[in-house]
Order: sequence, then structure tokens, then C-alpha cells
Amino acid sequence: MGRTAKLGVLALLLLSGSSCQRATTNPAPASSGAADASLAALPSLPPLGPPPAIERTEDGIPILLVRPPAPRSEGRVRFLDPRSSTLQWPSAEATDGARAYVAIGSSGPDVVVRDGEVRSGLLRELGVATRGCAAARDGEILLSGVADADHEQLVVQVDDRKKTREEKRVRAREQVVFRIDPQGRVSKQSLPPSVATGDDCRLWMGDAGKYVLGTFGFITWDGERFSEERNFTSLRTKLGRFGGPKLCFRDCNAEETRESAEGTRELTEALACSGQGEFTAYEDWLFGTCQGRAVRRRGNGPIEILDKLPESKVLGGTYYVALEPSGSVVIALTYGFRRYVVWPAGEKALTKERTLPPGDRIPKTSPAVIVRGLSGEVPESNTYAVLLGKETGYGTGGSTVGYSELKRSEDAHRAQVARAREVLKKDALWVSHEAVIDPSCGAHVRSPVGWEGMRIHDFGPPTLPKLSPLAVTRKPACLKLEQVSALPGDPDLLLALSAGELWAAWLPTPLPLPGGTRFGRAVDAQPVVQHPKPGAGWLRIGKADSVAGEDARPEPGSGTAIAAESWQAGGAALIRVGEKPILLGRLGAVTLPPATRPMAVGTADHFQAWGAIGPKLVVCAESCRVLEPGVESDIVAVVPRSETSLILGYADGRVGVYEVPAEGGSVVPNEPLVEPLRALLKKRPSD
Repeated sequence: MGRTAKLGVLALLLLSGSSCQRATTNPAPASSGAADASLAALPSLPPLGPPPAIERTEDGIPILLVRPPAPRSEGRVRFLDPRSSTLQWPSAEATDGARAYVAIGSSGPDVVVRDGEVRSGLLRELGVATRGCAAARDGEILLSGVADADHEQLVVQVDDRKKTREEKRVRAREQVVFRIDPQGRVSKQSLPPSVATGDDCRLWMGDAGKYVLGTFGFITWDGERFSEERNFTSLRTKLGRFGGPKLCFRDCNAEETRESAEGTRELTEALACSGQGEFTAYEDWLFGTCQGRAVRRRGNGPIEILDKLPESKVLGGTYYVALEPSGSVVIALTYGFRRYVVWPAGEKALTKERTLPPGDRIPKTSPAVIVRGLSGEVPESNTYAVLLGKETGYGTGGSTVGYSELKRSEDAHRAQVARAREVLKKDALWVSHEAVIDPSCGAHVRSPVGWEGMRIHDFGPPTLPKLSPLAVTRKPACLKLEQVSALPGDPDLLLALSAGELWAAWLPTPLPLPGGTRFGRAVDAQPVVQHPKPGAGWLRIGKADSVAGEDARPEPGSGTAIAAESWQAGGAALIRVGEKPILLGRLGAVTLPPATRPMAVGTADHFQAWGAIGPKLVVCAESCRVLEPGVESDIVAVVPRSETSLILGYADGRVGVYEVPAEGGSVVPNEPLVEPLRALLKKRPSD
């Protein structure tokens, strides 16, 4: 969130080392707050028709019908509308509950729906480059974000070390609000330069174009002039409607506490929450949840309490909710409200659990509404994988972050080797993660990468103890190694080549280490006791020509660095036998077809991997199959959403859903080396 200039002076300071950057602006022209009429090129939308008849579910939730585009497909791939990625993870949503809906995201075009007609990318077309916010009321829509202003600002960059000062002019940035009236006319309003700009803003809309915008604080447009309130932070202050009270429930400053103390205190006490709690405001209604308990209240009326909410499957157990003007509350039990319950107004119990039909969506905003037919359905994600291909705007269950690096200072790596040298008694050593190896005979020891050179403000890093000679593995007595790699994602497993054969060794389980001090006090109540012992030693696996994993480097070693779009980034090593590559992960091994590009590696409880060869798809479990989805474009991304539903990204920019058939395709037979590798994974030492 940035802060633009006030009366021509931008109070912005960017620091980098001892250099800094200061900016000022040319004075902006005085503004009366009237809509900017200078933009003749603003687009226009079709006018709204008569108010439609509203269809409702059995729980009374209104349904906003959208005229969907004709489905597109090629071969066995059903292509997704480009705006589907925005609808997966919208950063902002708004609806009037009857005929208007807006979704804005950081990926994909924004979506504006009016009487069932869809317009995509409107906010970006209006000059807002990223994110933004929206509000809707009686068919009218407001959009806001940060855009280039029509004046420049002077940026002064000062580097104290180099004794340099550089001035340059750049385009200023301003907060803008666009209004789409029922006739489809679009108008623009530039907010005063004093307004703290924000990409992640919030909007509340009144009648006759009035609104409240939340960025750093709150700014109100009452139809004639602007007013600002800097003592309230919109990120933690709830506002149910234009002109309504500002309510803060936690981490409040003095001003926020004074305005909202009575109403929020009573609701918080009724919630009886030992944690943070979550609160939602809409119109005069307040709703809160915490640890399976819910409270509801209208204005200063009686507080309703509901115990034993069903478990939320949303990360962290959060309950997404949408409120109706009547007070009914729609409570999501999974992402995207795929499963939900309703707490009807005036009732003391929830409805039965509901399942959202395919093609329907419930926005995470109030008033509650079901948007039907907006785009082709994206399969629900219930699997886990590290994604290695290009980004498509879609994700899979759990973290998709690849295995990439372990950063420590050079002093830490030198100390790691020094500790190991005392027990290995060799000069030329190799390092891979925590393993330090003598390549001349294969002896190795686990030597943790220490904290040397690290400076931490609230605790003192421990002094690592010396290694014991009992922790050194020397089995067999001498095995000259040509190459060593640790298995990415599970570096306790070492893989090595010697005279054209693959050898493997499990490191012994880690020894307990001291915890250092925290705020001057020892973390450990008792001295740490270690019982060092060697690992099982090197095991011969079979003939191989190369291995690529977390490759060992000559001392002193360095931080691990693995290419982003490689099998190693997915936590797998690549072993070659002639021209045939074998993929080894912590859960299994398979033989890949040659020239397979890595796309994803599963992280669930069994081995899975996905790759591509041009337009062909490679799917691996017990073995690999090569499938032809039937699209004449190279596959550049694979996002597994379930065991069989995949999102495929193509080089020509299209993204589609492919259902993996249970049988068919060309099966790649596994090399003989695969079975001993699978047996090796079962020999991991236990504590």
C-alpha cells in the first residue's frame, strides 16, 4: 500500500542499504470531487432492462443467472474460460444480490456481470494494472484501484555510500473510482492526492453514487465533497453499509475502540472465544465465529448463539460467510462454498449440509447470492503436488512450492566441514546438504549446517558440539566415489556412482542439538545428550550411468540451488541407465519415456508424477503412460486437481481440463533398477 502526495509533496521514502529515494510531485489541480469528464474514450456497457424476476433456492438464496459462453473443446480437453482463474481465487468480490456481480483477482481478467451479460478485463482496460475493489447496489457498480495520474512526480535517489544524487520524473499514481450507472455509462473520479492509495482496497456504496473507500484509512464521498478518517484502519475495522458505524473487534487503536466498544464487546463476550475469532458485518447485521461457535446480532438487538458448527475444511478452519438482508447466514464448509450450511433468520439450528451444483458459485461477500452459469466448472482440488511447469492461474491442494535452496552463510559451511574433518581425517571433502563425504573411500558423516555468522535479534544461536568418531559411516571399508547426490526433498538418502554402478546410503537419524538462548535464557532445561552411531553404509543398487539430485560439491559447499522447472525441484532425482531416465522420489520410482519435460510431482501418500513430450501427456504411478489428449499444441503446465482430473496449460495460451482415462496410452516398461530402488525406500532407518 503506498501513500500519494499531499498538496504536491509525496511523503514517500524508499530505503535500500544506505541509499534512499525521495519523491515529490507537481501540484495536482484542485478538484471539486466531481466525476472526471475528460475521458471521452471510456467504454460504455448496455443499459439494464426492467428488474428481473428473482429465482431463489429452498433456503431463500437468490440466483443470478448468467448467459454462459458456448463450451469449447478439442480432442478430449474441455477448455476453460480465461476468467476462470480469476474466479478460483478472487481478491475482491461484490454483488447487489440480484443483477450485478464483480470478481477481481491478481490472475486472469476481472469479471463484471450485469443482467446476465458478462464483461471481462474492464478494470484493466480502465488503467488499473493490478487487483482493485468493487461495490454494487441496485444494478449500479463502483470499481476502484490505483492507476497512472495525468501528472508527473520528481523522484530523488540518494546513495550515501557513493555520494551520488539522481533526479528523475516518473508518472504519479493515484486512487481512482469508476462508476457504472444503470444505463451502462462509465465515469471516472480521481481521488485527492492526500488519499493513501491501495491495490487491496474496500468499497461500500450508498445511493446516488455516494461511497466509502477503505485503503489506509477511510475516505467518504457524500456526493459533493470528500472527507477522510485516518484514525481507522479498514483492514481491521468492519463497516456493514454506507453511513453505518465502524466496528473494530481486535487489535484496535484508541479511536476505533471508542466508537465501537459497546457493540463489539458484547458480541465478543457472547462468542466466548479463547482465540482471535472472525467477524462479518452487513447492513445492520453482525456475525462472528470461533472454534465451532457462532453469534448473530442486528444492531443493538438480542444476541443469538449457535453452538457446534460443522468442521470447516478451509485452511486454518476459517468459516467463509455471506449474509442476507434478512439475517440468514450462508456458511462455507469448503473452499468456494462447494459445501455449505445456512443459519436461517430467526432459527436456532442450521439447515442440512448443502452441496453446490456444478456451474454454481457463491461469492465470499454479502448479500448472499448464487451466480449460475458464469463459466465452465473447474474440478475441485483434492490432491497434492509440487508444480514444475508454467503458471496457469490454477493451483493444487496444499503447498505447490518447489524444493529450491538452503541458504546459510559461508562461515556456516566452512564450520560444517571443519567439524566433519576432525572425524573423517581427510583434506578433500564433498558436501551435500548435511552430509560431508570423503570421495576417496566413501566415508561420510552427518554434520549439520550451523548458525555461524547469523545475527538474530531475539535469541542466541547454539554452539554446535563436536562430532563423535562414532557417527562416521565407513561401510564398505573403501568405496571410491565418482559422484554423490542427495535425494531432493529427502536429503537423508545419498546416491553415488562408482565404476558404472549406483550405490545408496541412508544417513543415520539426526542427533538432538542444543537450542541456544532466547531473550538471554537457555532454551534447553537440561543439557542435550547425544548417542552417536553410524549409518548402515553403502548398498549396491545396480548399473547406472548418471544421477542428478542435490549434487555434492567440493568443500566448503554452498547453499543448495536447484532449477525451478526440474524434477529436482519437485523432490525427485533423475538416474540414467543408457538413454532411459529413472525418476526416484521419496515415495517411489518409475522409468520415464526419454525427453519428458517435468510438470508436477505428487506429494500425497503414494508416488505420482506428471510430464509432457510436446503435446503428449506423461502420467506416472506404478509405471508411466504416454497419453494423447488431442490438442495440437505443446503442453507447458500440468496441474493435478484430483487423481484423474488435470488442468493442462498449452503453449498457445489455452488452458483446459483433461480426464485421465483408466486405461490406454503407451505404457513405458520399468527398468530392472526400479525395483531395488523401491526396496531401498523401505529401508529408511527409524529413530
